[in-house]
Amino acid sequence: MNEEIIGFEDVIEKLRDQLIKGTKERDVISVVGMPGLGKTTLAYRLYYDKSVASHFEIRAQCCVSQVYSCKDLLIAILRGAISENFECREKQADELAYLLRKTLFSKRYLILVDDVWETSVWDDLRGSFRDSNNGSRIILTTRDHEVAMYTKIRSDPLLLRMFNSDESWELLRKKVFGEESCSPLLTEIGQEIAKKCGQLPLSVVLVAGILSEMEKKVECWEQLANNLGPHIHKDSRTVIEQSYQILLWSTFRG
Repeated sequence: MNEEIIGFEDVIEKLRDQLIKGTKERDVISVVGMPGLGKTTLAYRLYYDKSVASHFEIRAQCCVSQVYSCKDLLIAILRGAISENFECREKQADELAYLLRKTLFSKRYLILVDDVWETSVWDDLRGSFRDSNNGSRIILTTRDHEVAMYTKIRSDPLLLRMFNSDESWELLRKKVFGEESCSPLLTEIGQEIAKKCGQLPLSVVLVAGILSEMEKKVECWEQLANNLGPHIHKDSRTVIEQSYQILLWSTFRG
């Protein structure tokens, strides 16, 4: 959770208000977007936000992904709600669901359910999330808008936007230089590289990883800029392969 959030200040403020303020009814705050937009990073930043954390009596989380086990999800949530050492493999899923429902009863809770692919996940879990009319919240991230609409209670899903040009360059600069300054010549070519990342944070981070392993010279950055395709955000595998080649070269040189 040391990952720094670049951009989305407006989004963070809006979601923070939805988590802390507003309706007393239990609510689902859904963040929807294509892979690489930063849904998970944003969700965890909110989850660990001091003002958000102090507002809830119980906080717990689970990551779903494509292949999931309801039992494993319930155990992950119970570990946050009861104890990190909670282990109850001998119990069945329905017993775990009852235990979670009992644990959350009358408490103001915040549950983060990350990377939901199917509506069946919500069907499996929602029975344990009691509504005690005390402002409990569920943060849910998904790439499927239909899933987000299916889980909606009151708040509309938030469709996470793409980065703008300034945010793309700021993220790239931070990843490559940290708190150090960047020369005007590298700034110019760096902004061009950031633009080629297609406003997708994941692509920016991957490209920044390549630049971090290269000499900070204009000719080196220009060569990378020329090698980046116009649709890099649609094919991040190419960037990963370039990163791997840079890593191999650096290791061999060392």
